[in-house]
Amino acid sequence: MDQEIDDLLGDYHQRYFGTGYKKIRHSILVFEKGNDGWRGKAKVSQLRNWSVKKGKSLKQHLSSIDALVTSVLFSSKVIKSIYPEVKVSEMILSGFTLAMGSTPVTELNNVDVCLRVVSHSGDHYFVRGNVENMRVQLTFYYLKKS
Repeated sequence: MDQEIDDLLGDYHQRYFGTGYKKIRHSILVFEKGNDGWRGKAKVSQLRNWSVKKGKSLKQHLSSIDALVTSVLFSSKVIKSIYPEVKVSEMILSGFTLAMGSTPVTELNNVDVCLRVVSHSGDHYFVRGNVENMRVQLTFYYLKKS
């Protein structure tokens, strides 16, 4: 028996990982240096019909895509603060690892962000920390265009 992915997961246009994530906006509200790293707050825009399954609208929560986008935005500020000579517009995300929290985060107007470890080796920059209860590890490659 053949099945389409939409048969299993629901209509592509009504799923967050179908098209919903393209409508979400992310912003950094607070960015500051603390004793244990860089801390701040972020905001994830909210949609009324964020994801619909079997005709029911699901409650929006911080997704893995949200954590990734937020941590990349925040990391660019951290890298620019520590290494002002680096042009973050010439960096690409070359690797990442996310470890999801055990409970969903539904407060999206005031998302906690904390990045504690930043280092670099050659043209690679490494960032680690948390977006709410999700652990993030990011690797950026600096293209160093002339």
